[in-house]
Amino acid sequence: MATVQTLITSARYDLRDYGKGLVFDNAELLDYLNRMVGIMDSTLASLDSDLVEAQDENCTIASGAKYSDISADLNSGLWDNIKDVWIDTDQLTQVSVDWIRKERIWQGDTVTGQPYYWALSNTSILVEKNTDQEYTLDIYYNKKTDTLALTDSMPYNSIFDETFRELLVGNAKAKKEGRISRSDAFYSELFRRRAMQENLRRSFVPKPYSKDF
Repeated sequence: MATVQTLITSARYDLRDYGKGLVFDNAELLDYLNRMVGIMDSTLASLDSDLVEAQDENCTIASGAKYSDISADLNSGLWDNIKDVWIDTDQLTQVSVDWIRKERIWQGDTVTGQPYYWALSNTSILVEKNTDQEYTLDIYYNKKTDTLALTDSMPYNSIFDETFRELLVGNAKAKKEGRISRSDAFYSELFRRRAMQENLRRSFVPKPYSKDF
């Protein structure tokens, strides 16, 4: 798997910026790359891609509590959105914060037990009742990539390295030539096409062979 430095070095060949980087220093190219990775994270999450899906089994709701603070969990807080919440083999149903609020008012503090509904409020998972014991949540979510350093490995198992390299070169050239009009929207559309191609390839399940058909 390539490192960030390897990809930036490769991009320099196309930029004709050899050696120590007389035109573009590493910090600048690294900043461009991190912006692009952020766009790709969001694009993959919108496509429900397995490349950004993660699982956390360490979040808990204390006994007598109505929420779980997840600000320090889920990839150290680097999460995009939550997909599913489970307690053991029970999948909790996602509802709105309004629904949770009304349910709490109707129930009061006398109703306790295992929760069956959840809502996301800022960085907390709210449930509809006071818990009767501590519960561990099994959470599936879309993660964000941490800010890359030069020595880090490229994300997504290097699947999109060539795309990142080409766009890194294009972005750097556009700046050098004074064509700053290349916006994030341009990259977002390009990434979306590439991400959709990869997602279709990864999610394809071949039809089982049957000699009768």
